[in-house]
Amino acid sequence: MFAVETIAKLRRICAIAASLSVSMLLAQETPISSTPVAPSSPSLMFGNAPASAPSNASLGANRLTLPNAVPKDYIVGAGDVLLIAIFSQTYTTYQLPVTPSGTLIIPRLKEISVRGLTLDKTQEVLNREFAKVYRNADVTVSLISLRSFYVDVVGEVSVPTRLLVNAATRLSDVISQSPILQNASLRQVRLRRFNPDTVLTLDVFRYYRLLDNSDNPYLQENDIIQVSKQTKGVTIYGEVKYPGGYEFVEGDSLYTLFKLAGGLLESAILDSVDIIRYFPDQLRTYTFSVDVRGFPPSSNVPLQDGDRVQVRRIPLWRPDETVLVQGRVRVPGYYRIEKGKTRLRDIIERAGGFLELASLEEATLVRPKAIRPAIDLSTIKQIDLEDPEYQYAVARQREDPKGKIAVNFKKLFLENDESQNILLEEGDIITIPLFRNYVNVIGRVALPGNVEYKKGADLKYYIKKAGGFTERAQKGDVKILKPYSGDLLDADDVEDIEPSDVILVQEKPKSQFWTRSWEIFRDVVVVIGGVATTLLLIRNLTQ
Repeated sequence: MFAVETIAKLRRICAIAASLSVSMLLAQETPISSTPVAPSSPSLMFGNAPASAPSNASLGANRLTLPNAVPKDYIVGAGDVLLIAIFSQTYTTYQLPVTPSGTLIIPRLKEISVRGLTLDKTQEVLNREFAKVYRNADVTVSLISLRSFYVDVVGEVSVPTRLLVNAATRLSDVISQSPILQNASLRQVRLRRFNPDTVLTLDVFRYYRLLDNSDNPYLQENDIIQVSKQTKGVTIYGEVKYPGGYEFVEGDSLYTLFKLAGGLLESAILDSVDIIRYFPDQLRTYTFSVDVRGFPPSSNVPLQDGDRVQVRRIPLWRPDETVLVQGRVRVPGYYRIEKGKTRLRDIIERAGGFLELASLEEATLVRPKAIRPAIDLSTIKQIDLEDPEYQYAVARQREDPKGKIAVNFKKLFLENDESQNILLEEGDIITIPLFRNYVNVIGRVALPGNVEYKKGADLKYYIKKAGGFTERAQKGDVKILKPYSGDLLDADDVEDIEPSDVILVQEKPKSQFWTRSWEIFRDVVVVIGGVATTLLLIRNLTQ
C-alpha cells in the first residue's frame, strides 16, 4: 500500500515537472505572432480587396509557436516537435522531431511511424510500445512546436502569392491574408492537394458568414489555392439581416440565400416572398410568390442566375416613434412618444429636468421632416432686394437651425405658459445648450470677443469692455442679434441686453464723394480715349 501511494505521489511530481519542462521549452521559442490569423476579413466580406501584396508573405516564421488551442483532430506530420513524458518507476522525457518520413526515433528503443495519426492516436501507439520496455508505463504526448510549410495562392489576386503557414492554418486564414481582387469568388475556391492528388471546390464564404467549417479545411504541404472570378449572382432585398448581391452557385436554393443573407427579420412578410426571374431570352422578367411560413420543403425553390428576391415588410411593424433629447438635461437620450398625446413638458420631465446652467434662451426644438429646401439665389434671374422671392430665399438661408419649431422654453418652464407646450412628433430633436453667461461683441471694436454678462448693463458698458470703437466704427448704427428669434435689431430698440446677445458694430461706408469722383474720372478717360481714336482714324483716311 505504501509503495502504491509513493508511486502515485512520484507520478504527480513528474507531471508537474513535465508541465514546467513544456513551459520552459515554449519560453525559449522566438516570439512570433500567434497563428492561425483572424478567420474573417471585412475586405473579403464586402468585396474590397487590397490592391497589391508582396509575392512572398508569411503567417509565421520557420519555427512556429503553438496557436492558442491545438485542434483535437490535429494530424502529426514531418517537422512537428513532440514532448514525450514516460511515467514509470523512473521519469523520462524525450523532445523529438517527426522525421521527413513521418517517424519518431526513440533513443535506445526503435523507430515508430506516426504518419497520418492524430495526437491521441500517437499517444496510444507510444503507450503500447513503451509498455514493452517499461513496467506500468504511462506515456503522455504534447505538441510543443508546429511544422511550417508554404502554400501558393493564384488566380484572382493582384499578384501570385506564396505564404508560409503551419499545420493549424485553415483555408480561410490564407484567404484573409491574400491580395484577393474585388470580383473574386469566395464560394468556389479550388484547392489542389497532392496527398492524395485531388482538387477540392470549397465554399469559404460559408465560414465567413455562417462559421461553417465544412468547406474550410486545414492546409497541408504543397497545397495550391486557386481563386476564380465571380460570374453569376443573385440579389435579395428587404427584410433580411444582410440584403444585397450574393454569388450564385449551382444548387443554391431560396433557403440557401436566406442563410447567406443572415436570415429573415421578424418584420418580414412570409406568405408572399417574391422571386423576379428572367425568361430564357434574358430580356424579359416574370414574378412569382412563395409562401415560406414554417419553411415547408415545397417553398424551398431552386434559384437561377440573375434571380432577385424581394422580402417585404409588415406594414406598421412595431412603430418606434421617438424623440431625441440632448444637452443640459439629467438623462439625455431617445424617448418614446405617443402620437397625439406626448408634449414637450412630458419629455423634459422624463429626461429628469434641466441641469444647472441650462440655457432656456437658446433651447431649440427641431423637426427634421419639416425642413424645406432652400432656394438657390443664383436661380433668381433679376435680384431685386424688394422682391418677395428674394426676401424669402434670404430668410430661408438665415434659418438656423433648419426645421426649427417656434417654441419659447422660458415662457413654458419659467412662466408656465401652456400655449408653448406643443405636441411632439416622431424624429423631433430637443437641444438644451449650456448657458452662455456672456455677450458677444464683434465688428469695429478694439477687442472683439465675449464680454461677461452683467445684469442691467447698457450698450456703452459692453463697448467699453471690448476696447471701445475703432476709427472705422459707425457709432450711430449698432445692431444687436437676439439668439432666440434671430432678429437683428437696432440698439436703440433693445431695452435690455441679455446673455448670449451679439452686439455688432458696423463699419463706416466709404466716402460717397471720392467714390463718385472716381466714377466720373473713369468715364472721362474712356470718352477722351474714344475721341482720340476717332481723330486718328480720320487723319489716316484723309492723307
